[in-house]
Amino acid sequence: MLKYWRTLSSGERRRRLEATAVALRRRPSGLERTVHVILKTLTIEFLSQYVVGDRCIVDILIPDRRLIIECDGWWHRKEARREADGCRDRWLEMQGFRVCRLSEGQIKRDALHAVLGALA
Repeated sequence: MLKYWRTLSSGERRRRLEATAVALRRRPSGLERTVHVILKTLTIEFLSQYVVGDRCIVDILIPDRRLIIECDGWWHRKEARREADGCRDRWLEMQGFRVCRLSEGQIKRDALHAVLGALA
């Protein structure tokens, strides 16, 4: 799949990512919904399932802080996924973003504290 993805033009990759992001916005995960409610309560403007360049979709972007919040469910604990996430995070940081990953446990235990920590 990755080899095929690289053969697509930048515009085609972006178009496909945008289509996927639209579908994901319609069905946010429970973790994402929890973080959305907190950000709205704090009156912080954010974008959900935002496409960055022609490379990836991020869970939550707070544009004025250049902050990306990723809500990581159980699948992000797998070794291969952690490696891919690390590579992606480094690329996003090279684009000028700060990336904060909130685990499922952090969000379920104390979502407000987790979000405030990400915003700090």
